[in-house]
Amino acid sequence: MAGARKSPLGLGEAAPWFRCATLDGNDQYAFDSAGGRAILMLFFGSAANPAVKVALAAMARRGDLFDDDNAAFFGVTVDPADAAEKRIRRRIPGIRFFLDYDRAVSRAYGAADDAPSYAYRGHWLLLDRALRVRGHFPLAEGAAALDALAALADQPPLPD
Repeated sequence: MAGARKSPLGLGEAAPWFRCATLDGNDQYAFDSAGGRAILMLFFGSAANPAVKVALAAMARRGDLFDDDNAAFFGVTVDPADAAEKRIRRRIPGIRFFLDYDRAVSRAYGAADDAPSYAYRGHWLLLDRALRVRGHFPLAEGAAALDALAALADQPPLPD
């Protein structure tokens, strides 16, 4: 995977493909296999952060959106304590978490700097079925979770 980006992906940009461990124990989940449905990603760094707790709670309240047919959610953590302390939980269908402990995914998506810096730029990213960016929402803003979820809900459903 390429080095660190200085900013998150821009509108229309293709999302980088990667393989990463997931909370369910898959150590090589191929992200490109998630295409064909809308994807809402949350690069959050650590679920111990109060703003992240609010964002994850907002996502959970709209769990009906994530059916794996029309849409899926992928959270990205770099904090091993999130899994160890059960601060995050997957729900099938539709809600999964990447365990990005080496920050490779976060760097490729502009959420983390190259080592040894520990800066993290949390954000929501809405991807279309072709895994291109349809929306970007900063994590730090309280209404961003609602905006990101509303943008996902506005995506057209898959044709029959």
